[in-house]
Amino acid sequence: MRTTARDQGLRRVSSLTRWVAAAGVGVVGVFSVMVAKVHPGNGSTPAAAAATGSTSATSTSRSGTTATTTSSTTSSSGLQTVKAPTTTTTTASVVSGAS
Repeated sequence: MRTTARDQGLRRVSSLTRWVAAAGVGVVGVFSVMVAKVHPGNGSTPAAAAATGSTSATSTSRSGTTATTTSSTTSSSGLQTVKAPTTTTTTASVVSGAS
């Protein structure tokens, strides 16, 4: 008789765990849809750049701050001209007080 009550309890806990997990996934899905509507992402080209036919990109590294800007313009023939990238690097040092 004890084994049966134990098995029923384990089944109830298992079922409850599944329902809580499914509800959690559902809540995360609803939350992500709400956030996507409030803060829409950017497309592959920004709207203003697509209208003028120019694009630019910036990258940042972790060891220092590196800003690389590359500009390109689309001509009337559909060919893309690219200007040489401009790079600026700033490096910070960390000094420890221990000796």
